Amino acid sequence: MKNFGLLLILTLALACERAAGPLNGVCFTLTERQCAMDPFNSYVKDTKTLEERANGVAAYLRDQGIALSEVKSNPKFTGAVCLACTCPSEYSYRLVISSEDTVKLKTLDLALTEKDCD
Repeated sequence: MKNFGLLLILTLALACERAAGPLNGVCFTLTERQCAMDPFNSYVKDTKTLEERANGVAAYLRDQGIALSEVKSNPKFTGAVCLACTCPSEYSYRLVISSEDTVKLKTLDLALTEKDCD
């Protein structure tokens, strides 16, 4: 019985530690700009779904040496936007990256907004 209790405590401790792992990072919203001017455009230009677009963005960031915990598409923005090339498009993504790669990410000429990871 004593061994069972110790095993249970150890299992719960390890499970909690693993669950917290992916959340240890820095969160950003990456917003695509009009005119296909983002450096990851070639990774997403032939995609058909939001999930495929997110996978394309993730592939671009990995190719740039960014350690990713998460890349998810946000719902499409359906409000009004300007049409200048520097204006946001309807697509944006939630990124969770390693804190060590924050500086590298910010040098990639992307439209980023740092966010809380909650």
